[in-house]
Amino acid sequence: MVEQAAAVNSEQISEADAQTDVYTVEDFRDALHLFRSQKFNVVVHDGSEEFRGGTLRMTDGDHHMRRRKVLGGLLRGDGDEWFREHVLLPTIKRNVDAALSSEQNGSARGDLVLIIRRSFFQLAASLIGLDGVDNIEAAEKLRALCEPINDAMRSWYMTGDRAKIMQRGIDCKNEFRADYFEPALERHVCMRDKVQSGEMDASELPHDFLSIVASGAEPDWSENHDQAVREAVTDMINAGTFSSSYTLVHTVDQLFSWLDEHPEDRARMTDAEFVFPMVSEALRLHPVVPYLFRKAKEDTELPSGREVKAGELIRIDVRPANRDKEVFGEDADEFNPAREIPTGVYRWGLAFGTGRHMCFGVPIILGSTGENGSHVQMVKALFAAGVERDPDNPPVWNNDSKSLALWETYPVVFKS
Repeated sequence: MVEQAAAVNSEQISEADAQTDVYTVEDFRDALHLFRSQKFNVVVHDGSEEFRGGTLRMTDGDHHMRRRKVLGGLLRGDGDEWFREHVLLPTIKRNVDAALSSEQNGSARGDLVLIIRRSFFQLAASLIGLDGVDNIEAAEKLRALCEPINDAMRSWYMTGDRAKIMQRGIDCKNEFRADYFEPALERHVCMRDKVQSGEMDASELPHDFLSIVASGAEPDWSENHDQAVREAVTDMINAGTFSSSYTLVHTVDQLFSWLDEHPEDRARMTDAEFVFPMVSEALRLHPVVPYLFRKAKEDTELPSGREVKAGELIRIDVRPANRDKEVFGEDADEFNPAREIPTGVYRWGLAFGTGRHMCFGVPIILGSTGENGSHVQMVKALFAAGVERDPDNPPVWNNDSKSLALWETYPVVFKS
């Protein structure tokens, strides 16, 4: 079958324009307005159309609203609770237990980057509906396949030959589609057919993305599998595994530094109510997406008074916006989980964006209360297992990135 062309194409700007002919916003109030205003369109700024084009985060209007409603149903109401109880908590336990069983030189040791990333790959595989990724070995195989996809999607921020990085990412995306996506979708279509014939009750269908694709609830995905693959790769694998693991490693590193100064707090690292503001503060200080672009649909004015003309490009620099002293206080550059947050401002700043393009995976990361999401639960599990920095092997930064602070490896020991 020849697939139809994508129903929605994201608006693109050239990489040269993205670096030169653009006004940069670092003020938190202006950034908040740009995320929420209907007078600005989201645009692809980094040449990653092959991966992000036409996806939820890169579209506006009726298509965006329809998709967000359909996709959001996965994690609203009992969907959030089901995912937490049946997927999140068992996955965290499985991966922490595996780390505890890998004894080296008399202590259980591991790489925090890999422990967390494998956990999130299993979470993402379940959310998508992929088959056979519910163990460490399978998660590692999927992670290895998707690493080049992640490199391609952030290659605008990286050093090296971008053309080769992008082509390798495209090849791996095609392999992901053939080896993982299409076989799993075929199984979901069979289940849909059984429901329609009465052989299976609708309540038995899995709570995942491929069930939506198979149902035809969103034509852009069911009629164009490449668009569905992009959605899975962008919003579930890239954002749900790599981005989430980057922020969580930063969080644990920040907590280690806090405990260096406040050793009496170690016993409280398994208290969700205590941990949540710490996770939020780390997310504010270490947003994994450095900036996003918007294009004005009409002449308008920002809260700062800056006038914007129709067609003008605006770059939202999330990092300085999240450290705006007028919003977060004079100590905005410091880690202070007890800081007072103004009304109408999230404790984590703009780490997930806000408004209609806010990350749809927030219910996974923060849960329904903030205290029952993946980040707090993973922190609790790690510290319950006695996680500490490995004194013999310091963490190593990733040197491939030009503007992202990412850990390449973060060795830890467990002293439970």
